[in-house]
Amino acid sequence: MMEKVCNQPECTVAQTGTCLLDNSIEECPHYDNENVTGENVPFVEEEVEGEVTSAVQPALPSPIENPKFPHSFSLDPVEVNEITSKRYCRLIGILGLPDAGKTAFLASLYLLLSDNKLENFDFRDSQSIMAFEEISKGARQWSEHNPPSQMTSHTELVDERSAGFLHLRLYDKLNKENVDFLLPDLPGEWTTTLIDENRSERLEFLKSADFIWIMLDGRSFKDNSTKNAAFHKTKLLIQRLSKMLSPNCPHICLVMTWLDKGAPSDNVIEKLQALGPQNGVSLSIESIASFSEDNDVFPGSGVENLLRSSLTMINIQTPEFWNDTAADADRAFLSFRSVENS
Repeated sequence: MMEKVCNQPECTVAQTGTCLLDNSIEECPHYDNENVTGENVPFVEEEVEGEVTSAVQPALPSPIENPKFPHSFSLDPVEVNEITSKRYCRLIGILGLPDAGKTAFLASLYLLLSDNKLENFDFRDSQSIMAFEEISKGARQWSEHNPPSQMTSHTELVDERSAGFLHLRLYDKLNKENVDFLLPDLPGEWTTTLIDENRSERLEFLKSADFIWIMLDGRSFKDNSTKNAAFHKTKLLIQRLSKMLSPNCPHICLVMTWLDKGAPSDNVIEKLQALGPQNGVSLSIESIASFSEDNDVFPGSGVENLLRSSLTMINIQTPEFWNDTAADADRAFLSFRSVENS
């Protein structure tokens, strides 16, 4: 066996067996059969049963394990912690009874972003892109004038004990900054059990929420046969959240869905608005149409406004982390050092 090494660093004879200068290997002045410590990987000729075969050592070692693409599910709390350890994320809690429109909103938001239909927000990234694809695929294609009876499927979690989160990184054109959102996609049954049984252990993450959306089926507040029951459940839900998150309950926004079926009456809005001060929470009301069967109501109406109003309120409520002043600031950096030595 004879090891062949070229003294020219650019030469690839060790890999190809061919001299770049078209010299014969035996006659090339740069070729050194004795130098086995050069930078090039040795080219080895082995004689096997009377034949000469070439064997080249691999340029890179084999990986310890094969690389994996991110899974297609929503993010679990461990994965959420990994994202939030790198940068600040706005966590928005999303609650609502079954068929209130929680998943429909998420699908609508994703489709609007993918088609660049939000005026002041641009899509930047998502750590759960395939989860968004999964929940929105039913709304992508359907026959003209014949929409499916249900645009999104019922939310089912892999682990019924913990929430699944969707991640969005958007560019806010008004504030000229990137903003990360974490949005849970929860089954409506979790809200039902919170109202009926005060079962809240699966919703502990709401204590870290910057904002809470309660999705309300707007149709139920227009029908006299369901209006009182819908109002009573909403009142109980706000009461549960107020006690559960006291004394630091974040701002709550009641999101009236199905705007294409008609806006709620002023009387309904006033009664719902009064639930805020009655329960000691900050409360506002928005209306959206995630999808629309009314030609006069654009699909996605109110979605960007909901996102903007929530982000504005979050920015108002979130204190500056290190406020560089020594007066009237519990977290002021200067309070931890001597002003004379600063």
